[in-house]
Amino acid sequence: MRRLVALAFATTTLSCSVPQTMPEQAQLPAPIPPPMHAPICARPAERAAVDVSALVSELQLITMTCDTRPQYNALIPHLRPALATKEKNLSAFFSRAYGKRGQTEHDKYITELANLQSQRALKSGDRFCTISTSMFEQVMPLGTVEQLATYAQSKPIQQALAVDECPAAAPTARGKKDAKRPPVRVAARHDPKR
Repeated sequence: MRRLVALAFATTTLSCSVPQTMPEQAQLPAPIPPPMHAPICARPAERAAVDVSALVSELQLITMTCDTRPQYNALIPHLRPALATKEKNLSAFFSRAYGKRGQTEHDKYITELANLQSQRALKSGDRFCTISTSMFEQVMPLGTVEQLATYAQSKPIQQALAVDECPAAAPTARGKKDAKRPPVRVAARHDPKR
């Protein structure tokens, strides 16, 4: 509910329904450092889910603020499988990080993300829509969580949660091939009664 209020506020405050042409150098204000920090490291799929969440939130804000509903409605069905995977990984991360409070912290993150992105859009004024609406065209060819995360990481998208990626698991001394040992063969015992 808070997210909708924040997005509705940004929508009514910004008047971006008619994009104006602006020079190529026009930029949005730089994102601020995320105010929240994850208590544990994120696995690669979880980190990607956090990044894609910020991208999707940004696309939702653009849709509500800049009247790009047709572009959003064309994009979301295309991304539905990737977004389902993203949500599963994001929920798993919050559950792993916060235990029983996982859903509460997940909701808190989404609300904070929407608020921060809305504030950034407000500071941008009319430039927000002029600069941001092209994001739909850039995202449309992408189809996987990994592609979306790479895109999100390459753009100055406001994030609410700082996460450190977990270090890669070190291979065992025997190497990856020997990490799964073959079953131990036990010689059959000789039964003297036979």
